[in-house]
Amino acid sequence: GKTAIAWQTSWGLTTRTIGVMVMVHGDNTGLVLPPRIAPLQVVIVPIVSKKITMADISSYCEGVLEDLIKAGVSNSKFYTFSL
Repeated sequence: GKTAIAWQTSWGLTTRTIGVMVMVHGDNTGLVLPPRIAPLQVVIVPIVSKKITMADISSYCEGVLEDLIKAGVSNSKFYTFSL
């Protein structure tokens, strides 16, 4: 017959929670996440299409990578994938 405090141990995230985080921290210029979520981790992923090829965008991405490294963002990477 005593009242007890319930403990909840689930830390499960849903896609709705992630969507809210993107809506709160994103705008037309990109997504900026709080440092506790993404402390200075950058990945440059070039998006190629019929209008722009990997050869066209590669030098631009490498320039962005150099700028990030000069700015002190050491966890920067430039990934290329072949689909």
